[in-house]
Amino acid sequence: MSLGSLPAPVPPPATAEGELPLDGRIGRFAPWWRRAIALFIDSALVSVGVLAMSIVATAFTKSGSTTTVEVVVAGVQVVGGVLYYTMLSGGSTGQTIGYRTMGMAVRDLKAGGRIGYGRAFGRLALRSLLYGGLAVELVRPAFGASHPLLLLVALVPGPLSDAWPLIDPRRQTLVDKVVRVAVYLRSSR
Repeated sequence: MSLGSLPAPVPPPATAEGELPLDGRIGRFAPWWRRAIALFIDSALVSVGVLAMSIVATAFTKSGSTTTVEVVVAGVQVVGGVLYYTMLSGGSTGQTIGYRTMGMAVRDLKAGGRIGYGRAFGRLALRSLLYGGLAVELVRPAFGASHPLLLLVALVPGPLSDAWPLIDPRRQTLVDKVVRVAVYLRSSR
């Protein structure tokens, strides 16, 4: 057989930049603005739960006192928020209610499959850690003056990570890069 009679190689399926097979469909990386709206929706939903729990706690406590009920309610609020993000992001669809509303899903960067509960929890924990410095810095003035450098360290990591998709070709946050996930638009096919 001569080289001239060999069949031409079959090119890979054409996809636009930023597309990856996703559960048999093609999805593009989700734009930053959709992620921001989804975060707002999810935060609002979790906040409604927090508000409801706070109202219940207030009904059972005396004015100005911290009681066991308030501590338990605070714990339930934290656990509820962690479960919401972890179970929905790590589940089979990879979608919180905000992500579903905005037509997105968080998926494994390479395989396109679900990320699982462990990575979903790690993603949430790392993001919370990046914003943890902000929380500490907001409380610090009540206990004394803080150094401007500490304020910079507290204010920069979380917002920097959340803004990173604006300049990243895969539209990943810094947290997404560490956890090896991406947020994709779900195909309507």
